[in-house]
Amino acid sequence: MVKAEFNFIVEAHREWLDSAGERGLQADFSHLNLQGIDFHGRWLYWSNFRGTDLRGADLSKVCLNGADLRGADLRGAKLSGATFDRALLQGALIDRKPKGAIF
Repeated sequence: MVKAEFNFIVEAHREWLDSAGERGLQADFSHLNLQGIDFHGRWLYWSNFRGTDLRGADLSKVCLNGADLRGADLRGAKLSGATFDRALLQGALIDRKPKGAIF
């Protein structure tokens, strides 16, 4: 994924969140290879990461509440301070409960 495309999706999602869905777009990263991408500190609740390869990604301090992470590969991802309240995690591959992550 090209950085410009990534930034567009993240900004469109923020607008979608801020406008309660009236503007922007809900982030859809489903089935993408996002290994090693830096998401640090982003607000990505209610986003779609279904089947996404997030190995080694920096998801520290990312709000993933309500996100769809079913079947995502989170092995080796940095998850310190990330929140997963009401996130869908069925079938997700994840290291043992990471230190500092909030489930």
